[in-house]
Amino acid sequence: MAPPIFAGHRHDRHVLIGQGLRNKQIGERLFISETTVRHHLTSIFDKLEVADRLELMMYAYQHGLARVPPSFRPIEQLKD
Repeated sequence: MAPPIFAGHRHDRHVLIGQGLRNKQIGERLFISETTVRHHLTSIFDKLEVADRLELMMYAYQHGLARVPPSFRPIEQLKD
């Protein structure tokens, strides 16, 4: 279960960030403005004490809030 700061749409935003979407694209998918997306991201960054999207995704993976896609193959497997 996501911590309260990831509840509802904020959880959706961090998932969409993990998909590599820009603020404008996230806003279009959630029917909110790009400015609102930026505001929510800033709030999440502050609450988690992370500096950027990369740190946010690292936090999400470390705390079990994000998973590696099933199609992902580690580099070691690609060498075979």
